[in-house]
Formats: sequence, C-alpha cells, structure tokens
Amino acid sequence: MFVDVDGVLTDGSLFYGAHGEEIKRFHVRDGAGMKMLQAAGVHVIMISGKDSVALRSRAKDLAIERSEFGVADKEEACTRIIQALGTHSDRCAFVGDDTIDLGGFRACGLALTVADAPSYIKRQADLVLKQPGGGGAFRELSDLILLVKGLSAVYQTHKGYLEQIDNMGQ
Repeated sequence: MFVDVDGVLTDGSLFYGAHGEEIKRFHVRDGAGMKMLQAAGVHVIMISGKDSVALRSRAKDLAIERSEFGVADKEEACTRIIQALGTHSDRCAFVGDDTIDLGGFRACGLALTVADAPSYIKRQADLVLKQPGGGGAFRELSDLILLVKGLSAVYQTHKGYLEQIDNMGQ
C-alpha cells in the first residue's frame, strides 16, 4: 500500500513555525489504520514529493518500514520498490490526491484518491474514498482492506483490537 502524504494523510495545508519549521497535522485514526494493516502483513509505504522533519517523524512514530520523501517521479519510485519487495504491481495500490501522484497510479494495480481531490484526479482513480485528505481517508481504506481480508474484528471490536495490539507495536 503506497500512500502520498500531503493531501492524503494531511489536509494539504502547510504550517510554518516562528523559526521556519514545517508543522503538519495528521489524523490519529489514519495512523491506527496503518498499524492495523502492518499487523495484518500489509506493507505500508509513504511516498511524498516533499521532505521534512515532520514527515520523517510521523513515519518513524508509525514504524513505517519504507518511506521515500522528496520524490518527483512516483512511478519510478513505486516500480523500483515493487521490484525490491519481489511482488507485482497488480498486488499494489496507490492512494494520492494530485497530479504528482498519477505516476503512482500507473505503477500500481489499484489507484485510489480522497474525496476532496480535484475532479481530474478522481476521473483517473479506480476508487474515490468518502473521506477527505487528513480527515480519516486512509483509515477508511484500511478498514476496507481488513474487511476484504476477513479481519474486520480488528477494527470493529475491542477484543479483536486487543488481540492485534502486540503486532501493532504500540
């Protein structure tokens, strides 16, 4: 599962602190969804056109095994990562929200976007999520994946969640 950051895991806003540091707001449920997918054996890979301390900190907090920041050619990056993982593009999905993400759409078997993406991006996606970027869209997607894998108890029940919590690394 490849995921863009700005506009998918965030609402796309950029905030700068008094000293010029970039500050980002992430939705906690998206992070929980990533951890649930990881516990279920799904590789979650952050791939962003931007690079910042905030992005790297979020990836580290979530124990994202692979992330690439400052990437202009997401098709090349996804193709290289897919090959390194020894899998096939048909087994991969990319969720993005803007023109820079279209290469990721081409590289993966399934292209997804968020509810507030521009119409020209929505037309090129296989699935448009109901939630906006930064508003739980990734969690919506992770719940769908877990449902298809027969693991909905992980997010639907307290017991299911507790059974997986050790695998989540929290």
